[in-house]
Amino acid sequence: MISQAARKAFAIPAYVKFLATVDDAGAPNVAAILSAKMVDDSTIAFVRFMAWKTAHNLEANGRASFGCIGPMGRAFAAFGQFAGWETSGPLMERFSAEPMYRYNAYMGATHIGVVKVTEVRDLPGRLLGPAWRARRRSVKPAGAGPMAGPVMEKWRRLLAAKCLGFVDDAGRPVAAALSSVAPAAADRLTFELPGAGHPLMGLLPGAHLAAAVFTTDPSAFQVKGSFEGVNGEGIGTMKVTEVFAASPPIPGKRVFPPE
Repeated sequence: MISQAARKAFAIPAYVKFLATVDDAGAPNVAAILSAKMVDDSTIAFVRFMAWKTAHNLEANGRASFGCIGPMGRAFAAFGQFAGWETSGPLMERFSAEPMYRYNAYMGATHIGVVKVTEVRDLPGRLLGPAWRARRRSVKPAGAGPMAGPVMEKWRRLLAAKCLGFVDDAGRPVAAALSSVAPAAADRLTFELPGAGHPLMGLLPGAHLAAAVFTTDPSAFQVKGSFEGVNGEGIGTMKVTEVFAASPPIPGKRVFPPE
């Protein structure tokens, strides 16, 4: 049963959606997919645009998870199986008619990804309290490390969409939209664990983590690394080892370490 709040969050474009996938080595990948929307209670569709790594993972194993923060700052996660790309038909017509694609000579809707939804979850946690606390924890760009100044600046923003991606015990990718992610150093992100019932609560030290941030510039980055554990105040830490650009002009390119 899908709650009305979850249905609204996944149907309205204003709520940024993230898509988590898993690669051939079993590591997570997470990317902001602005076009994603729930077209009915069992289907989420999106336009394939720039997300080449996401597309490769979906074609390889089909496992998918969408995450977003919706009405009243509540977080939601949807899980499903990739059903393929559509290049014609009702979904293509629906997306092609949207102003973002209809009047854009550079990024038309050429392929529509279809994910058949198997589960939708309302996740514990809220937006404003954790976001303000994250802002207070965050540090300004300083010192050497994977995350250069512009990357850390995006993670410090209060008005930014953020999401963690990981793979659960069943090998299923999980997209956990989370407002409490903040930089603690040029090679560390911290985040406030939302509490009992949240998928992050089962994460073990050493687990692979991916994290994505999208801002209103618009600009986006994805970082990858590993989970280091939780301190006595319920703050988890991610050690960052790789940084990727997730928006033009070099979407998908690894910027640290340089390719």
